[in-house]
Amino acid sequence: MLLIDVSYIGKKLGKLTVTADRDRNRLSLLLSGVVTKKKLGELYTEIRFCAPDLQPKFDVLTDLSECSFVFLNIIPTFRNILGYLLNGSSGEMVCVVADNTIVKKQIQLATVFQGYKPGIVSTLDEAEKYLKTSKRRSEIRFLLHQQPVQYAGKNSEEKTGVLRDISCSGCSVAISECVVSMGEQLTIKLPFLSGKDNDLSHEISAEVVRVEKDFFAVRYSSISDDKKLQLQEQFILLSQQERAGGITNI
Repeated sequence: MLLIDVSYIGKKLGKLTVTADRDRNRLSLLLSGVVTKKKLGELYTEIRFCAPDLQPKFDVLTDLSECSFVFLNIIPTFRNILGYLLNGSSGEMVCVVADNTIVKKQIQLATVFQGYKPGIVSTLDEAEKYLKTSKRRSEIRFLLHQQPVQYAGKNSEEKTGVLRDISCSGCSVAISECVVSMGEQLTIKLPFLSGKDNDLSHEISAEVVRVEKDFFAVRYSSISDDKKLQLQEQFILLSQQERAGGITNI
């Protein structure tokens, strides 16, 4: 285990600790007190120092449960950290933030325009359960805001929904009314994908695996590992464009 404690920043700025746990292949981040832009910049530096010591698909657990306040000017740095970790082949990310606090609202605001969708939970126990669930899910999720997606059954007309989240193995789609059923085979059209430099198709065959009142979820059918890798590269690219302001409809 590699432990780097930079709590010397001072009591005024609180405590900041970065831990690279090789045994669990996890990067753990602890912040307490008031989180300033300068403090988060220190965190970013330590992350870039520690992350290379871990294997690809490492988890990231960020503990903000002892934070008292987060300045909104940290949002660009926070997004840069998420982007760096994602581009560095990290796996699942989860943030621990106490319920009913202004910090939770601030963190939710910081992540709402980020292409990657980290988990936000209230306790460390919930974070551990979240990471265990993510192992079973096997694919990290991305959030593409207000991105339309078309879908159609074998004998039904094409309809349009809005992506709730998407991964390399499936996605969930927000709908105004339930028009699909469990086990139904659908064709999902993802028009935002670029097929110029790869063999990605904008249409993916999928099976409905969950149906709720206002959304449904599908699992892609017979998708190869190479296609999954291409999909993830596309999602990362979209995330980068979003952070740079290059995408206006998500």
